[in-house]
Amino acid sequence: MSTQRLLAARVVGAIWAVLADADAQARPDQYVHYPGALDPDWVQRLPVPIGEAQPPGASVALLEKGKDAEFERPPTPSALHAAYRARPRTRVHEDIGRDDPDAWYSVAAGHLGRMAACDLAVTASLFCSRAGDVTFGAHVDAWVGVILQLRGAKIWEIGEALLGGDGPVAVVMTRPGDVLLIPKYMPHQVDTPRDPGTSLHLAFAVHRDPGPTDAGQLAGAAARR
Repeated sequence: MSTQRLLAARVVGAIWAVLADADAQARPDQYVHYPGALDPDWVQRLPVPIGEAQPPGASVALLEKGKDAEFERPPTPSALHAAYRARPRTRVHEDIGRDDPDAWYSVAAGHLGRMAACDLAVTASLFCSRAGDVTFGAHVDAWVGVILQLRGAKIWEIGEALLGGDGPVAVVMTRPGDVLLIPKYMPHQVDTPRDPGTSLHLAFAVHRDPGPTDAGQLAGAAARR
């Protein structure tokens, strides 16, 4: 077995235990935070495709605030750095498994998709931010978010009241090795704390709603049934 597959197996084992425990507690409509699901020192050493390891032509977006805002996707690393310096925003390395299907995060996404019986492929994206970066603001996602904090720390506010609903807003801080589950359509917003001032987390999108380019995958899933 390759090193990448061993890394994926360790990550997926912890995530699947979290998902199974959440299911056993019958909490499908509530967020679940598991501190220390994976060893923090080990997690911080996991290789990810950012910086010098970023593949040529990889898609990196700069987030804009507001649900209708368009992301900025500079075409080159130098253009990305210039755009970030002009207005610091959270950087999203989108669907990183597309560029390296044999990497541990790609293998892990594939395992999660099969184990959860997803109609659409599970995607993995990296979110990289510094304290003070512009974020997306309060929003909902059309998938179950499985978050693995890799480095730094992130503050999450989670609750229906963020978008005008009822109930309390929970505040959660994730640190390296933590796993956070956010239900589909659950309002949330994030911030990067000044201590340590940086954050890098991996988000697996599980049970995604179909988009305009997903027809082929859905047809394939239907044919297998």
